[in-house]
Amino acid sequence: MEATRNEKYRAFCRENGQMPDLIKDWYLDAVYGDKWEAICIERDDEIVAVLPYFLEKNGIFKYIYQKSISPYMGIYIIPQFRKTESAKEIIKEAIKSLPDYGSFKQYFNCQYNHCFPFEWHKIEEDQVSFIRLTSMDKIEITAHQNGWTIDDSGDLEDFFDLLKRDFKKRKKDLDFTLDDLLMFDSQLYKNCRNKVFFARHEEHLKAAIYITLGDQTAYLNWLVVDEEDRVEVSQKLLYSAIQYCVENEEIFTMEIYDNALFDKEYLLSLGAKELDYYQIRKYKSMVLKMMDKVR
Repeated sequence: MEATRNEKYRAFCRENGQMPDLIKDWYLDAVYGDKWEAICIERDDEIVAVLPYFLEKNGIFKYIYQKSISPYMGIYIIPQFRKTESAKEIIKEAIKSLPDYGSFKQYFNCQYNHCFPFEWHKIEEDQVSFIRLTSMDKIEITAHQNGWTIDDSGDLEDFFDLLKRDFKKRKKDLDFTLDDLLMFDSQLYKNCRNKVFFARHEEHLKAAIYITLGDQTAYLNWLVVDEEDRVEVSQKLLYSAIQYCVENEEIFTMEIYDNALFDKEYLLSLGAKELDYYQIRKYKSMVLKMMDKVR
């Protein structure tokens, strides 16, 4: 029996350890359960490119997008096929292989600039940025002081309550439920891929940080602070997360996608680098395009 596309994709992930962590099958399982799909482009019976996606249906509308739990998705092409003409043909084939949709929206990982051929299909791009922190040794913060304690003992329900309040305060949409978070956490925990730290002041839960542990990089999923003085508490939690990564996982790089959590100059002073990535969009439904503009 011939392998399904998702089975081929899983085999490809096992054989290509250098591909971005957050489009590997273990992370897609955590975010989307069994609802994600993947396009696999082959040359001479070998997979040379993959494009994972999540198709949602709402009434008559079908749209491909990614949940905010997942900072990026996008296409991955193996190095020897990234030359412009090869990439152009592969991307054309990948786009043609997608199921019917009204809108397509994904953030593409900036490490792989072969995504730019998507411009040839008149797909709009919004440039945004994230921070990659590589100089872990420059952070000098006392993690426990002035009545604060930070440890990894806590409840995800309490964390989700903090998350909802934080998103509401910042007027951001929370596009997942507590059940989604519990599934995400259990999948990552099963693979030893997650860590959560909780900050309490005089025994009251005030903040928490959630990180995903990749093969070489840690990813800051959420840092939530129910406190006016966000800066000090955020720095304490970042310190604890980084200390854990370096000492226990030997991970020396962290990617931070929500720059509002920290002062950019503070991160840059630690040796961080600001990098660009892109939201790739295409609309086939004018109704969905107008609805997005209204939002």
